[in-house]
Amino acid sequence: MSMAKFAEALEQAFIQAAGNEAGALRTQAANDAKDFLKRTAIEIPQWTYQYKSGQMSRMEYEGLMRGQVDLAHMHALLHAGLSAAAAERLRKKLIELSIDLAIKFLI
Repeated sequence: MSMAKFAEALEQAFIQAAGNEAGALRTQAANDAKDFLKRTAIEIPQWTYQYKSGQMSRMEYEGLMRGQVDLAHMHALLHAGLSAAAAERLRKKLIELSIDLAIKFLI
């Protein structure tokens, strides 16, 4: 599959998750998704290839993906007034979405 389709799906997932969690924060969520994709444009396809080819386990793959999303800058959402608890729920949701979409679109 393609990185472009993954990027598009991930951006839409970030927007939807933020919309569910925080109401009218679609623009901020889209910016955060684009920032995440820009910072991980090399690693995610590489790790997905390694997972697909058996060079790493699913647990290793998920750990790497979780680490990247943990590092994701969600400053726009926080500055827009998202509470710490809501930001944590959103962060966990984005971790799962990132893993699921990478497996769907890049394998």
